[in-house]
Amino acid sequence: MKSNEHLGDFLSRFGERLAGRSEVTLIRNLLPANPTPSNIMNPKLSHFTIRQFWAGLAAAAGLWLGGPASAELVDEAKAQGKTVADFPADDFDYFKAMDQRPDGGVLKPLALGADEIKGRNSWMMWCAGNDQFWDYLANHSYGFMDLLKLCEFGPNDQFGRKRWAPAGLTIEPGTKVPDQPDEFGLYIRQVQDASAKQPDPKVYGRSSGIVGLRLFPNPKFDEQARKAWDPVKYFKDPAYYGRPDLVRPYRVGMACAFCHASPHPLNPPADPEAPKWENLSTTIGAQYLRIRAVVGNLLKEDNIVYHVLDSQPPGTVDTSLIATDQINNTNTMNALVDLPARLDRSGFLAHRSPEYAQEYKARYGHNFFEQVSAESAKMPITLYRLPDAYANPRPVPRILLEGADSVGAWSALARVHLNIGLFGERWVTLCNPLVGFKTQEPFKLADLEKNSVNWQVTGKYVDYLALFFLKSTGPMRLKDAPGGKELGKLKGEGVAWSPELAAGRKVFAERCIICHSSKQPNGENGAPLGPEKVEGSELMGHQKSETYRRWALAEVERQDFWENNFLSTEVRVPVTVIKTNASRAMASNGLKGHMWEDFSSDVYKNLASVGNITCWNPFTQKDEPFKAPGNGRGYYRPASLIGLWATAPFLHNNTAGLFNNDPSVKGRLEAFDDGIRRVLTLGKTEEEAAVKRYEQEPPKDMGAPLNHATVARLQQDHGLIWRTPVDTYLHIPAPSIGAGLAGVTAGPVMWLVVHPWVLPITLLIAAALLLLKNAPQSGLRKFACVVAVLAVASIFLAKLIVGQKGDLNIGPIPAGTPVDLLTNINPDDAKMPGNILAVIERLKALKLAGSEEDRKQATAEIATKLLEISNSPDLVMDRGHYFAKGLTPQELEDLIDLLKTF
Repeated sequence: MKSNEHLGDFLSRFGERLAGRSEVTLIRNLLPANPTPSNIMNPKLSHFTIRQFWAGLAAAAGLWLGGPASAELVDEAKAQGKTVADFPADDFDYFKAMDQRPDGGVLKPLALGADEIKGRNSWMMWCAGNDQFWDYLANHSYGFMDLLKLCEFGPNDQFGRKRWAPAGLTIEPGTKVPDQPDEFGLYIRQVQDASAKQPDPKVYGRSSGIVGLRLFPNPKFDEQARKAWDPVKYFKDPAYYGRPDLVRPYRVGMACAFCHASPHPLNPPADPEAPKWENLSTTIGAQYLRIRAVVGNLLKEDNIVYHVLDSQPPGTVDTSLIATDQINNTNTMNALVDLPARLDRSGFLAHRSPEYAQEYKARYGHNFFEQVSAESAKMPITLYRLPDAYANPRPVPRILLEGADSVGAWSALARVHLNIGLFGERWVTLCNPLVGFKTQEPFKLADLEKNSVNWQVTGKYVDYLALFFLKSTGPMRLKDAPGGKELGKLKGEGVAWSPELAAGRKVFAERCIICHSSKQPNGENGAPLGPEKVEGSELMGHQKSETYRRWALAEVERQDFWENNFLSTEVRVPVTVIKTNASRAMASNGLKGHMWEDFSSDVYKNLASVGNITCWNPFTQKDEPFKAPGNGRGYYRPASLIGLWATAPFLHNNTAGLFNNDPSVKGRLEAFDDGIRRVLTLGKTEEEAAVKRYEQEPPKDMGAPLNHATVARLQQDHGLIWRTPVDTYLHIPAPSIGAGLAGVTAGPVMWLVVHPWVLPITLLIAAALLLLKNAPQSGLRKFACVVAVLAVASIFLAKLIVGQKGDLNIGPIPAGTPVDLLTNINPDDAKMPGNILAVIERLKALKLAGSEEDRKQATAEIATKLLEISNSPDLVMDRGHYFAKGLTPQELEDLIDLLKTF
């Protein structure tokens, strides 16, 4: 039996215990003071009507007898009879001024061919039909989010007509706020130059005024919906805009650029709230975006979900937020940099000249090729048009930090569209979006190819995307930024091979090169082994070996070593070696049977466990082991160091360093200077480096300490543990209670939640029959009275489920609770039911605790029980990467001088 089959019953008990009430009190609150047949059916006391009686009876009969066979599920485009031909890629260069690169000391636009322009256009505007998915989430996100409200710039704008300062969103250049609302009462930004050529709205939608968000007319907005639409209530009345059946006039689609386009480091805007196209890069990553302000834009601070989303620092996102893996595992919206060099490292050299490819193969090794399933092998490695596009085993450059996307560059790019809602009709059948507590099912390629026209179109567009990235992802060096040499105090010519940086190169060769270079020895003709041929746990020892050290010290003195170098091996490194927070490494969506099964290799799915991960338990004040589960989990792909000066804060979750929301060269360097010294903390040992790191003042988030942390708290927690700053509740709006309970229950319980009126109808019929057919003194008549009382209780329970008893608030959850203590609970852990019941009992003890010592003891027991059933009990977000240990202060400064040039 699955451990979550009775979760609905448990949640009721849990909510009542948290509120300090018993189950008996709950029933008393639901029942009228004097329950009788007359006041049960009295419309003044209940919304239960004769029409609902017959509707419920009909629903029960239909489900009992079985309905007609359902048609095969297809996406909206296919249902409308559209084909790939209806979505031609546009080769007009709408974004010509973007992505400028230095040429002879002057920034110039990229010279793109027609197919490369199509690639950029698709990255910037193609939503792949996901407007249907985001519209569904607006109605089924339990009051979390509504993307359409992000596009509203009128008097009701929740951000005061700003987007950069409060949310890190980029205003689309060339748009303005209209003087008057549109026909639906909305102030959507409009294109300033009405004569400028615009893309086909049937393919790309129209501008929303925010880069990466596109507007589409809502096909469900018919005459009835138009009459029901009220723009005033839409902004003012939660009961109105929180309705799951609300039909908005527009649907909002999301293009890839939403999470990847941002101010250009080499040409930043004077005013981030009003950039020009030349001030933006399509590939730098949305380093400043605050995910809580986007997918939690309707939340209040007293909602625990507000703080779950807030625990994803600026510039990061949990990419499994929608298809949740029951882990809060945020990671950076990483820049897409130097795709050609990344392909080189993977062993794929078809994009290079024969001469370059031959020389590269002779000098450098490449990562092992990965075996993929027969299904996954139907996707090309990089481009349809290249030879050996479907090889197996195959080279696999990766994007995801944990290296799960291990089938090829083509699949990694295509999956981005899936992850943001392509074929949303299928999405909601494969997982329980946002909430989880339901076993995932995988997106199958065969289903996508057959039933999603949007997937078929995306497949064609990915070829264009790859061509665009081959040209647009080169390094953006500080020396080429305005004032970069002076502000960064660069030595020499500001390039890694400058003679003045020899001391920093030596440190890099001895400390960093084993993980942060895509050029490695090939192990042939006396050359040492490259990292791909060394066990992950032995990497640091291998770097210190005399043969590898000699190779490294000689190699870093060559100029061509630094050219076309991705500055990452892309080899999976055990988290037990890096010792950073393990939660992202525990991501499970790429495992067999899970969401992205067809997008991860057989090699990934069979990776061995990295063993025990040491996690700090702040409640017992002890280090405790956690056995990593393996089969893909427990590893990180080293981040590229390209553009390091422009991409602080650091670590995979952006917790190391200042966040100042300033994309200027000066602002980026301030963040770099703060972050680099946090991530490279000095110390004679790892333990000493760790102590010195959390002895520092907490990093700042726009001037305030990150998560209100203090030095004392960092010391006690051994680093940053994201805690709720106020008492919170799990708040579920009344219209969403039924959907929420249905999503976390299974079997008969879920059936009764989905059809809440069936049980009271059945009980009422049973009671009526028993009363009519038996004598007044019969025992069955007495039993009938019991059934009638149960019917009354079930009526009011049904009213609670359908939202007629108001919002549901579970709590309070005390201020100071670690967010991940709650988010990472594994519902399939065999110990889950017993541990949760133990937690409930300890909550009662906590409430009755007399002394502070008793409270600490009860709290520690509660936390330990929750950590025992956690998918990732590693709560400290900013630990690990203590590879500067043993450096002298001068060596650290020499290394930083080098890193600034990347």
